[in-house]
Amino acid sequence: MPRQALEIGNAPQQRPGGAARAAQAKAAPSSSAGKPLPKMMSQPLFWVLIVAVFIAMVGGLYMRHKLESMERKLTALEADKTQDCQSKCEFDALQGRWQTRTHGHTCWNEELARETCECTGSPNRPADCMPVLPKTSGGKETESRKLGSSAAAEPTLLSDATLDGASLKADAGDAEHVFGDGEGNGNGNRNGNDDADTDRVHVAGTADRSRTHRKNGQALTLDVSTSHGFTPSDTISQFCDGTGLADMHGKAAPEALAGSDAARDLESKILGDVARELETNNVDKMAREIFTFYVCTRWAPDETFWKLAEQELTAQIISSTVEHEKSPGQAIAELYQMYKFVPMLCSNNFDAFGKKDPSDNLYFSQFKKDVTELASWISDSKDSPVSQRLKEIDDIFCGDKPMNACGDLKIQEMLKKLTQWCPSWLCGSGGSTKEEMWAEMEKFFKSFNKQNRPDSDKWDKDFTNWKARFPYHSFIAKPEGWKGSENNSPRSAERFLICFGKRVASELHRRPSGQHILTDQNNIGCHGFWEPDKARDMLQRLLDLWKPPTCQLAEMTYVMKKEIMAKFQQMNERLFDALPSMINDEMLEAELGEFDFQDHLPKPYKIGSVKVDGQVFIDRMRVRASLPGSGSHKLCVIQKQLKHSVECLLEIDGGDTNPDYGRVHIEDNRLYVVWDKDEQQRRKVPMPMGGVKLKVVPQAWTNKNGFSGHVKNLVAGVGHITDKAKEMFSGMFSSKYQNLAGMMSESVSKWAVCPIQSDANLQELDGHLGVEDAAFQDFQKEAYKKWTGFKNKIPGESCVKSSVLGGEFDRANDCEISELMANHVEEYVIRKGTGVMSSDVKEQFVCPIRPPLPPDEQLQILSEKQGTCYLRMTREQQRQHAWHYQGKFPARRQNERKDNTPLSEYELVKLLKVSAGDADSETSFGRYCSLEELKASPRFCRLAKVHNNWPNLAEFTQELATSLSGSLMIGAAAVTSAVTSFQSELHSNMTKASEKAKKVALAVGEQAWDKLTGAGRLLRSSPQWVHQHLGQELPGDKRVTSELEQRLFGSVDNGELLHMMSYQKSVGKTMLSSNAKERFDRYVVSYPCPDFDPAFAFAARKRWSRVVLQMVQEAIRVHKEALNEPSLRLLLRGEGVRFKNTNEQSKDTFYYKSKAGMQWVDPNGQTGHKGEIPDCKKSYQKSPILGDCEPPDVCESTLFGSCRVKTWWSSEGWWPVANSKLVGAVAPLLTTGKVSTGQFYGLEMNLYCAQKNEFESSGPPVKMPSSLKECLEAGVRSNEMHKAREPWKLYFPEEVVVVATFGGIDDRRCLMSEAGRQDEESKKELCASAVEDSELFKHLSNSDMKDGQATFMGAHTGAGFPKGTLEEVVLQPEDVLEALGLMLPSNHGSWV
Repeated sequence: MPRQALEIGNAPQQRPGGAARAAQAKAAPSSSAGKPLPKMMSQPLFWVLIVAVFIAMVGGLYMRHKLESMERKLTALEADKTQDCQSKCEFDALQGRWQTRTHGHTCWNEELARETCECTGSPNRPADCMPVLPKTSGGKETESRKLGSSAAAEPTLLSDATLDGASLKADAGDAEHVFGDGEGNGNGNRNGNDDADTDRVHVAGTADRSRTHRKNGQALTLDVSTSHGFTPSDTISQFCDGTGLADMHGKAAPEALAGSDAARDLESKILGDVARELETNNVDKMAREIFTFYVCTRWAPDETFWKLAEQELTAQIISSTVEHEKSPGQAIAELYQMYKFVPMLCSNNFDAFGKKDPSDNLYFSQFKKDVTELASWISDSKDSPVSQRLKEIDDIFCGDKPMNACGDLKIQEMLKKLTQWCPSWLCGSGGSTKEEMWAEMEKFFKSFNKQNRPDSDKWDKDFTNWKARFPYHSFIAKPEGWKGSENNSPRSAERFLICFGKRVASELHRRPSGQHILTDQNNIGCHGFWEPDKARDMLQRLLDLWKPPTCQLAEMTYVMKKEIMAKFQQMNERLFDALPSMINDEMLEAELGEFDFQDHLPKPYKIGSVKVDGQVFIDRMRVRASLPGSGSHKLCVIQKQLKHSVECLLEIDGGDTNPDYGRVHIEDNRLYVVWDKDEQQRRKVPMPMGGVKLKVVPQAWTNKNGFSGHVKNLVAGVGHITDKAKEMFSGMFSSKYQNLAGMMSESVSKWAVCPIQSDANLQELDGHLGVEDAAFQDFQKEAYKKWTGFKNKIPGESCVKSSVLGGEFDRANDCEISELMANHVEEYVIRKGTGVMSSDVKEQFVCPIRPPLPPDEQLQILSEKQGTCYLRMTREQQRQHAWHYQGKFPARRQNERKDNTPLSEYELVKLLKVSAGDADSETSFGRYCSLEELKASPRFCRLAKVHNNWPNLAEFTQELATSLSGSLMIGAAAVTSAVTSFQSELHSNMTKASEKAKKVALAVGEQAWDKLTGAGRLLRSSPQWVHQHLGQELPGDKRVTSELEQRLFGSVDNGELLHMMSYQKSVGKTMLSSNAKERFDRYVVSYPCPDFDPAFAFAARKRWSRVVLQMVQEAIRVHKEALNEPSLRLLLRGEGVRFKNTNEQSKDTFYYKSKAGMQWVDPNGQTGHKGEIPDCKKSYQKSPILGDCEPPDVCESTLFGSCRVKTWWSSEGWWPVANSKLVGAVAPLLTTGKVSTGQFYGLEMNLYCAQKNEFESSGPPVKMPSSLKECLEAGVRSNEMHKAREPWKLYFPEEVVVVATFGGIDDRRCLMSEAGRQDEESKKELCASAVEDSELFKHLSNSDMKDGQATFMGAHTGAGFPKGTLEEVVLQPEDVLEALGLMLPSNHGSWV
């Protein structure tokens, strides 16, 4: 039934009583039964009318009966509604206030310490409604308000202003009616005197807790005996001027309403609204309601703000360049123009957890509807009359430029602009003097209100709509005005400000001599000012960021109350941090149509293969073109037919000088190649074609020019934020936000709550008001404080035996770092498909129950566990098992609802250096090997045994610094760890040494540390130093070093690395509640690795890998047929030639010339392998006149110009080595000073080639190849096939590797000259520990025994391991082939 039928106060017409009806019957003419019926009565239409009248009378009687029944029910409920909450809610619903909220629930408010009544549309008790314990027999009922009247009672809505359990008493007769129940939503009956207009407030002292409020002649007594302190709502109820407040809210003036009762109702309702706003929109209560925001719009300096600005000027809170006492209008206009005083209107708050959507019982669904409706209204408002008028007000000052860009005010120009569009009844004629002009301007500003004129209906309606959307007056006071560039201040259309958090931020207070009650308004988390469409977009982005699957709400819920202010700013920054990625996704959606990032993430590998010409090719293999023959090595593979010719679009080079490289692509069981040089278009060229042969090469091989990056696909657009999106973000948002931050910092933002009653006792009022919140304002200057949210054990500290890997790997442990819950904080529904095919689908996600530690802190905790490695997924493994990291895209689903089980194929890593900072800071780590390989082939994981360890720390650091030169990827943390480990080992081995000896052995000089970690390290890593001191004498040396470095070290962003190390398992439901949700544990897997030292492993493997490759290169230089053997055994010894300098003036001196010799050992005879006698011939290609003997490594010229085999050929296979690096490996290069024969060493090196699974824990493989060369060449291809077939795998048992083992030459030998035999010191030095051998130096020439005037004393050959020799090193087949020149070099161009 319509509400007006129930509003008794509207004085409905009275039905005639019984006597009146009788009089009417007498007066009515009676019809005579004897008269014939009139002619009209015989017409059918007449009887139709009669029937219609009869039906109307019956209907009227029925409606009257229903009205009387409802009136009786209303009266009964009115008389009974104070007895229980249910009756009160039924009364409210019948009056039409809540309509459907007919169910009452009595709740206990812990904060207010009183009962409250909550009306809802459901019989179920709300979740936040605490039941009230039954009252005892001695309980005292709250005294009700009474209002007497001789007239009939008139039910009317009082307000929401009765608060804190207080009751109003209105003593004006014997009748008693209830006005409210203390909850702020009660109704009551009252009878007023329309002629009375006094409005007084009396507040009693402590002894007298009653208040008398005279309103329209009625004495309303407020009993506050049950109140718990004087609340802000009490202040509003007693001291605010209701009429003035109604005017501030843009409501109709009292004289425009039907009567004084309606005016009182309006004022009372607004007072109740304001009181409720203060109670519920308060920072003190934000701990449970933090996820909220409000919107403000820059308003005009209307009459309300005019008064507020005058107060601020009077109190010297803000100042103007104009003397406001003489020209207040000009002063306030200057404040407005320069943004020293910014008037604002603000909306109600929009709470993410405010209420649930009835359709799905979800908070976010309702929140989304409310925000979407607001966003649409803001966007549609840009063409409304009020929006246009607001824009025109700003344009008065400086046209389409920002207001503060035009400097001094020019009143004539301003009024001229004003009169162009302002009606004369509003702006007048403009005035002649400046005073009159400013008066007209003041009149115009103050008249920015409802006009209530016949020709202002459209304006009034729109104005009312704006005030309804933005009912709260506030302002921003900034004494110095807008900071930053004038061009960045808001333009006339940029009016909307979006602010996170509740608005109320302090106690109520007022300015000295102020006539408005104020409170601080939160402006910490604001962003803007936005044009309407931009504001709409920002609201939509907010929804995208806050949807439950992003876990934003779930994480931020766990926040301490004292950090609420920081949370506002954090939410704002999160939104802006997300903007580049959101813009990126929006751009992708615009380009691709409907965009779901999940559809474009890398899919698990689908590896294709095809066999062509007897060779198997697999997706993603690297190949190079080969065109054999003597003709052209170039072929056009893509061409375009022109009118008279053919244009080649893509030509590839198949020669050996600079061949083209590409990547295999298998499609429809056909072989294609995407060539590197065609990177932009990436055309698939079918192969084979035109005689081009494809040769498989390792992934690293490129042509001379290289290529700019890796293969591009759509994933690059989804997995990385594009430069264009970043550019848009910087242009659109960054400077705006920075300048707004400058505006808000140290500013004061206030909400003008209400005007004070004209006759209020201001001294008494101040006794109930607080002060401005200094702590809140100080916070605006402070940075954020970090809070982890964990008070007990730190995540990751406690570990248990691995539930998955514990059986096979009993040393593996699970360390929990977070607990997650499905659909936390609530479910999220998304719509899939379009049109009739669309459906609602619940998105599957989990969110942390408590905020996890920031990635850097969590990684730091894990890194502090000494000798511990952690299981980590590589990016390829993440892709294969769909464990993607979305931390860089906070508006996407962050955590998948799935198990992520740790697998033995993942690798172990050791955390080295964790960089503090956000998730984008990097952590460096050492890479050990996969658990799978550690179990199956530990030989290829662990560093081999070190022979002849360094005797002191100084020598160790010297060797380490030399090996690490040129490797900047190895940080100081890894180097320090290596030094510390060696120092600890050295100390444990010196148990019997004296303290002095220990101190000397363990000391590290300042220069040594500088070479390792300081500026000396940077100097020794420069390209010039490396080239000068280390050289690049080996082909592929740079690649081998780089691959070794990448194999042992890595560096990844903190957030992504933690995700790579994280695993997840479902632990089921707790079953503590009927609607329990599935929970997941997130954990890392630890594994002990105390012996893993990545820095030392790199240094040792780098050094001895080079020795191996140089020895093989030297051997093949002399014996090219050596690779045809199944294995290769080489000896390398240091050789010292001793000389004596005779000095007549002082003691004779001795010194050594260091040399080295090598021997290829016959695998059968265990003696020197002489090899095939070379055929030495004369060649005149390089020397046309004298000619050269070739091959030059083993041939030399005689005195007569003929060629012969070098003399050392017959010396049991030993030959002299000229390579200084090899000489330095077994002999001291600097022989001045004190040098002994103990510094000359002898090495035996064995080289094997086989699959990993054919090697046992030590020694040669169980199955030897037919020849090393065949094994190496086949290994390159087979290894590439394995990696292409399963690119996420790290360990392949069938992978072909090259293993070089080292042993020591046991015996030392010596050779004495005649002069040496006469010198006892030389005899002792050279032969005391060696066997004399007269044939020792047959491989040396006579010139090697001479050195100027010095006397040759003899020679000595070394034995035993050099210092720090590894027992074995492992190489790749391509390492050996490239070093020997049997493969095209990999470093033609830049290394990728």
